[in-house]
Amino acid sequence: MAFLRNQAEDPSPTQPPPSQQAEPKVGPRVDGALLIRDALKMAQGGRNDAGIWLACQLRDNGYARADAKAAMGRLQCPLPETW
Repeated sequence: MAFLRNQAEDPSPTQPPPSQQAEPKVGPRVDGALLIRDALKMAQGGRNDAGIWLACQLRDNGYARADAKAAMGRLQCPLPETW
């Protein structure tokens, strides 16, 4: 516990905090509905893997945090609680 407390108090983090906004993507981005559809297909093989894949695709395509959060919610809704 002492180690974790000391780490939390370190005033100079080695990496800057992640940006709150996605970087704008140059060129066209993939439609969010298409990404969600593909992630739902992938979820049959593993729900967590599909969620991580979708999150990365949304990030890489320059979706804002709020839009990505909404898309992740759409992925979660049709999946059963215990997959």
